[in-house]
Amino acid sequence: EFLGKITASNRLVGEFAKRYYKFRRVLTPEEMARYASVLLHSIESTKLDVFVSHNAKKIITPDLAFVASSETNHQSVLFLKLIRNDSTFDSFVKLEKSLEKDSVDSLSLLLDTHILDRGRSKQTYRIDLYCVSIYEKIKAFDSALKIAAELLQVKIQTVAVRSLFRLCRTLKQYSPADDLLEREPALINNHDFNVLYELVYYFEAKNDFHSVQSILRRIEKGFASSLPVLRTVRNFYIRFGMLEEAKRLEPAISPLYHRRLAGDQKFTAEVVESEAELASKIGELYSQLEHQKQLAAISDLTTGISHELGQPITNIRYTIQYHRRILAKQLTMDGVSKVFDSILEETERMGGLIRRLSPLTSSKSVIEKFDLMERIHRRVEGETPRLQESGTTVTISPPYAIDLIADPVKFDQLISNLLLNSIDAIQERKVARENHIEIRVESGKKEARIFFTDTGMGIPIRNRKRIFDPFFSTKPPGKGEGLGLFIVWNLLKMLGGRIAVDSKYSTGARFIVTLPKTPSDTEGNLQ
Repeated sequence: EFLGKITASNRLVGEFAKRYYKFRRVLTPEEMARYASVLLHSIESTKLDVFVSHNAKKIITPDLAFVASSETNHQSVLFLKLIRNDSTFDSFVKLEKSLEKDSVDSLSLLLDTHILDRGRSKQTYRIDLYCVSIYEKIKAFDSALKIAAELLQVKIQTVAVRSLFRLCRTLKQYSPADDLLEREPALINNHDFNVLYELVYYFEAKNDFHSVQSILRRIEKGFASSLPVLRTVRNFYIRFGMLEEAKRLEPAISPLYHRRLAGDQKFTAEVVESEAELASKIGELYSQLEHQKQLAAISDLTTGISHELGQPITNIRYTIQYHRRILAKQLTMDGVSKVFDSILEETERMGGLIRRLSPLTSSKSVIEKFDLMERIHRRVEGETPRLQESGTTVTISPPYAIDLIADPVKFDQLISNLLLNSIDAIQERKVARENHIEIRVESGKKEARIFFTDTGMGIPIRNRKRIFDPFFSTKPPGKGEGLGLFIVWNLLKMLGGRIAVDSKYSTGARFIVTLPKTPSDTEGNLQ
């Protein structure tokens, strides 16, 4: 109970050790071994801090070694002999199976005593990696993760990578995976299905759904002839709400059933029928979801417009009523001017709101080829007064032209809204740091990616799912209508692009905008 309540602290683990050693002074070695065995089982069945669990096991290991040396002496000697080199791997596996069948506790003691804390090397890599799977099987996940992480310091091996990511997912603790990817970033481009499978869960945990989608497409492309893999990808698409993508996979999956089950026409027909029903259900769910999204968006939009227009209309009404009462007594020219000024101010406010919404209601669309870098430079120059007022610098790269075939007006509106959003975020920031916006473009074969980074106040995790909602704003009433990112979201939908928030960036905010380079590449997916 004590170990379960403490966090990583040498002092508190020392307190545990002090009390544990008091037992050692009064119990016989046999009694202490039984106590240590029970304690080990309790440690492994309780969710403890990784540091606490590891160090508590080190403290009780000498007493566990007594069991290994006295009760299973012959097997212990053989165990020690076989774990010295991978050349005895097959014999080690046979012994492990025998030990597991006789007593899982005895096997666990041997692993903790001789495997868990030993140095890792290429000579014992295969045996230690096998022990990761044993620990995982007996649900000693912390121990399994420790060995997997240490092995990957010695050598990058696909099975070890997959094991580490799977264990991180099981423990809901991805910091070892973060460390590995920071050290070996090329692992993102791994072609092994099982590693890619775990990367999907990793990027989901990081809220990086752009990378999730990218990984799923790589799996889909690399394993286009594998029925189980394509079904797995389809299930992921459904899980993440990418119903259009799931529906698109059906024509690729269906022929694989025919090829695999050609000898059983009846079964083939049943499979094809079930797949058709699934495709129909997916289409039905997609239609319902889109309809619900549209209704929700319309509801939010009309509610917000009513609220934003309602206030200036009310102000105009009260201004007129107030001065009409004055008119009954005496109304001067100065009073009339005040009435007109107030009405003009409020109508200008309403006009501004309508102008902000105009990109979403305009039916005009001109598709033409243009240099997106030139358009970005123009939009930044157009906001020079606001940038200078806020003391914000902007860097744009690369210096060469990148062609895009799309609606240039909507693209301009997209960049302007992102710029205004970043300037506002920088002005709201309370922490002192450089006021800077970086716009970096990467040009691919079919897509262009715009990394829009600012040093503003950033986006709290709790708000990341709401920032694209209409009229959602963290500013005080009257300071912002919360339309900038909502308009960005809708403009990207019209342009066939998508947008994601970089969850790893912490010094402000970074948006990753992806645009098809030609209209035929349009997919219209947004995260």
